[in-house]
Amino acid sequence: MFRPVKRERRPAAARTVAGGRGRPRSAKAQKAILDATLELLAETGMSGLTVEGVAARARVGKATIYRRWSSKLPLVVDALSTLPQLQIPATGTLRGDLRQILGDLARILRSSVGRVLPHLAGERASDPAVHEVFSRYVVARRRPLVAVVRRGIERGELPAGVDPEAATDLFVGPIVNRLLFSHEAADASFIDFVIATVLEATTRMARSRSSHAR
Repeated sequence: MFRPVKRERRPAAARTVAGGRGRPRSAKAQKAILDATLELLAETGMSGLTVEGVAARARVGKATIYRRWSSKLPLVVDALSTLPQLQIPATGTLRGDLRQILGDLARILRSSVGRVLPHLAGERASDPAVHEVFSRYVVARRRPLVAVVRRGIERGELPAGVDPEAATDLFVGPIVNRLLFSHEAADASFIDFVIATVLEATTRMARSRSSHAR
């Protein structure tokens, strides 16, 4: 007498992975949603962004979005977190570090970041929520630049009295202005010009301050 063969029942997780469902699909949907959010931010800004529009662009249902994000604001925060970040270089000199990190900044601003940030910057004055999101993004993303400047002060490559935050603005401002507003080139020679100008100006100011103090 033959006994029926008992089929081994695989755990649900194993069946899900083998069937291509569950976590892989969820990760794919999340990436599509965040990519769609950035695309629409670049096209319409925060004021024109809607959950319905993101769902349509990502080809998912609104319920899929609302399961992860309660509104469009936390969705935008997560989407911004996927944008490229600056890394602190280690060339051994302030000039070399600045040349590398400002070059990286220019490349980032030429990407989708350069289409998203002007919209948020323009809307921050009239929308407190956008102001908070934009400010947190800028503060977090400029930390590597401030760290480079602080390290230059510690090594004596910048005068001890220099304000790291203000110096960072001087290095970054011309590049941001060229790429996001005047739409002119910010190539390696321009970056070198900015670095040389700021370093010379800060050194000259420190010498002048020192001579007046005597």
